[in-house]
Formats: sequence, structure tokens, C-alpha cells
Amino acid sequence: MRQILTAGLLWFAAIGCGLLAGLYFAFSTFVMTSLGRVDQAAGISAMNAINVDIVRSLFMPFFLGTTLACAVLAVLGCLRWQEPGAIAMACGGVLYIVGMFAVTAVFKVPLNNQLAAVDPSSPAATSVWVRYLTDWTFWNHVRTITSTAASALFIAAIAARKNEAALRPWHQDDFVLRGVRGGRRRVRRGIAAQRPRRAEAIFHPCATTGLDEGGRVDSAERAEFPASHCTTAAFRCLLKLSMAVIWFFARPEGFVIRCPARTNVSPIPR
Repeated sequence: MRQILTAGLLWFAAIGCGLLAGLYFAFSTFVMTSLGRVDQAAGISAMNAINVDIVRSLFMPFFLGTTLACAVLAVLGCLRWQEPGAIAMACGGVLYIVGMFAVTAVFKVPLNNQLAAVDPSSPAATSVWVRYLTDWTFWNHVRTITSTAASALFIAAIAARKNEAALRPWHQDDFVLRGVRGGRRRVRRGIAAQRPRRAEAIFHPCATTGLDEGGRVDSAERAEFPASHCTTAAFRCLLKLSMAVIWFFARPEGFVIRCPARTNVSPIPR
């Protein structure tokens, strides 16, 4: 149960950090630049409207949920640093808490409050707006980088846990590798010692290759087939299919349906 909860937290934190990093990247690359190019009063009013609406949107559940998940993962990584991926998990959690949440609370929120307190059309708002564009954008760059790095670290932790699980001996109720022609080959630690040319993976509840003379399970020739191989093969097929579809629609001539040329055909007499 603990492994399932940890994996769920890792996936949620990786996706949440990725989504927030994309949002911050948009503000860093073109949103703040566009607001700085428009009129001062219009830019301040638009930014104040964004700051008010963003706390009422779906952004806040992801913001708070990802922060809580990262805090829990940082504690788990520090307590169980011997496990695979624990260091990346702890580093990702600490990096997100310090580089995103702390930066938002210490630097971004006071700047937003200061901007909301000024009159957009007053002369005193000019200096506030200029400093806001510079400081707010800089700290948003920091949030973008730290959120992206935290997402990458969580993905690395997930990969490390998957690799560690792939190297463990497989349980008896895994897949069995059976040859189409009747031959059987043993698979150890996810690596086939001898792979038949044509084989199929079938789910066998007892993971056995047959029964003995008394009808009991014969475990002398047990062959195990890891489920990760099926996932990898399905992913490769999906990737090849996606690349084929992209290539088909990205050709210079585009998606063209060619119809055969029509020929003069005399009408069929009735």
C-alpha cells in the first residue's frame, strides 16, 4: 500500500509541477512582455484582474495540492533515502517548496498586493509598474526553472523505482512465455535467456508450464514473463503509429485524396 501511495504522489507531483511550469513559462516568455507594451493603466488593470481571477480558478487546487504532495515526498525521501529514487524525490520536493512556494509567498504576493493598492492612472503608478514588471518577471523565471527541474526529478524517481522493480524476481502469478510451436523458454529477471522467434504471452494464474503425473502443479520448468515487456512493446507500437500519422499529415503535399481520372464511358443501354 505504501508503494502505491508513493507512486501516486510521484505521478501527481510530476504532472502538477509540469502544468505549473507551463503556466509560468507562458508569463515569462510573452504575457508580461505584452502587458508592458500596452498602456500603463490598461496593463495594471489587466494584471490586477489576472491576480484576482487566478485564485478563484482551478489553479489554486493544483497549486496547493502539488505543494502538499511535494512536501510529503520530500519527507519520505529523507526518511527512506536508501530506496531507489529517494534522493531525486527529496531533491525535487525541496526544490519545489523553496524555489516555487517560498518565492511565491515571499516575493510574488507582496508585489501583487502593492500593485493592487495603486491607482492605475495615477503618476505614482509609473514607478510601481516599472519595478513590478522587472522584479515579478525575474522571480517568475525562478519559479519556471524550479518547477521544471522538480518535475524532471520526480520523473527520474519514477524511472528509478520502475527499474528497481524490474530487477526484482517476479511473482509466481505473472505472465508465462510459451512458444507457438510448443517450445518453452525460461526468462530470468526480465531478460530472456533464449527467445523463440514466435512467442505469445498469456496470463497464467499459477505461472506454471504444466502438471505432473499426479495432476499437481509442476514448478520445475516454471517460466516467468514480466508485464513490463508487454507495456514496452505496446508503447513502441503506439509510438510508431503516431510517427506514421504525423509523417502522413506533415508531407509537403498535405492530406490529398487522389481520385482516378474519369474516362468517357458510354451509358449502359437499358
